Amino acid sequence: MFPEPKDRRDIQETASLFQQSRALLSAFELKLFTAIDERPLSAEEIAERNGVSTAGAERLLNALAAMNFVRKEDDKFSNVPAASEYLVEGKPNYLGGLIHTSHTWDNWSHLTEATRLGARPEGAIDQRDDEWTKPFIRAMHDRGVSRAREIADKLDLTGVTRILDVGGGSGCFAAEFLRRAPEARAVVFDLPNVLPVTREFVERDENRDRVELRAGDYRTDDFGEGHDFVFLSAVVHINSYESNRDLIQRCAEATVSGGRVVVSDYVMNERKTEPAVGALFSLNMLVATEEGDVFNFEEMREWMTDAGLEDVRLIEIDGVTALVEGRKP
Repeated sequence: MFPEPKDRRDIQETASLFQQSRALLSAFELKLFTAIDERPLSAEEIAERNGVSTAGAERLLNALAAMNFVRKEDDKFSNVPAASEYLVEGKPNYLGGLIHTSHTWDNWSHLTEATRLGARPEGAIDQRDDEWTKPFIRAMHDRGVSRAREIADKLDLTGVTRILDVGGGSGCFAAEFLRRAPEARAVVFDLPNVLPVTREFVERDENRDRVELRAGDYRTDDFGEGHDFVFLSAVVHINSYESNRDLIQRCAEATVSGGRVVVSDYVMNERKTEPAVGALFSLNMLVATEEGDVFNFEEMREWMTDAGLEDVRLIEIDGVTALVEGRKP
């Protein structure tokens, strides 16, 4: 939970937090961190290299120095260690998915109108081309790699042979499950325009020969049959309650007797106020999707029991996201 504001200063500080976010995202978009990584540069040198104004570059980098993302010495700027590791293009741990966060910023500018309407307003960003898709999948991969290990630690994958990763994105979850289930093969199911990005990630993995990429729309298409472990991460929050009930039904139909369907997402409390990040994320779904929302355990359990799944249980991960697992009798 966020702390309760105590006075006007707390309220004003919260209201101004967007300024720090925008400064970071703009510097990232303009590749300023990449420019100053090899050696310290002046604002004039950065402006010439990156095609921005000297005055603009200096003001933005001064703000980043105040935020401790860069250092300023003798009127030259350099990265702090974390900025060098995560914000420099070409580095192994580069957070390229922050471009998706910048896209999210555009959607959030419509929150006032979306709240009035109860839906995403006309004029809000609704692009799903490569310019949007690649950063989105990269962002999900950046977050998913460590999360995949945490999730796999909570699940018994003994004897699993056929994995279906619905809306699998980069395939990072399927890859981790395959490392824990040496006899298994996995299907990563996602949209046709996503799978070329998926392939880039899968081909780097040691178990790439055990992964099949299957194109389709999880809202309408058949998942096949014979799977003993069906996994959905960050999928149900894109859909309405009714759409998810249909989705889980079709996942159950694709699962063999004794197999499991596992949902990974924000699992809200009964009042839908905690975890706090999930409550905020519901606003992201309001401004960015046609019907997305966050759901509590009772709602997810209803989807699974309606689909004929049994032994539905909640598996806590980190207090932010959780797993809901059901078994097919």
